[in-house]
Amino acid sequence: MCARLSNGLTVCQCTTSPQAADFVVQRNGREVQRWSDSYSGLFPQEVRVAAAHLDTGNVEDIVVATRNGLSNGMVRQYWTVCAINGANPASPPECVGVEDYGIMGYLVGTGQHCDLLETHWREGSEPSRGDGLYLVGRWLRYDQGKFSPDPAQPLLARRYLYSFERDRGSASAPLPWYLDTRTRPVICPDPLCEEEAKPASR
Repeated sequence: MCARLSNGLTVCQCTTSPQAADFVVQRNGREVQRWSDSYSGLFPQEVRVAAAHLDTGNVEDIVVATRNGLSNGMVRQYWTVCAINGANPASPPECVGVEDYGIMGYLVGTGQHCDLLETHWREGSEPSRGDGLYLVGRWLRYDQGKFSPDPAQPLLARRYLYSFERDRGSASAPLPWYLDTRTRPVICPDPLCEEEAKPASR
């Protein structure tokens, strides 16, 4: 399976085993980049490839997202999102984990480039509400081939109540949950802060 991008590059997925695949970046038929990814093997691996301006450069960068697993229960999707510098496609990919990519976490245009909303489900609590499940998101900026948190944007969290469950279950496109009035900034220290929290169990 191959995808041709508008920047003249081609990204191909080559299955190497029932639980692994290689991704190959080519220019004019010549390989310039290759890396491996693994998945559960219990379902067909879903792959999404896009070209996007992740930094302020004039060359589009490559974004390859692969679904690595699914949970039981509420069916969380576990994805790996990798970015490759379009100006230097031979550079190693920068990869991060994103849960429910494409619905809860995704690329968002911010002026002349895109930031990645990285999302994870975490167990937390609030003094007046007790324990609960939260979607936590942070904005990642891509610069010089690396993702890093945007210091100007707070960590965000929304409690998983029935209304949120309905929104998530019916969504077929990116859900702008971070704009909802029930989404709150997380002020650290807080159990939901990334350096303190553990991802919710599958």
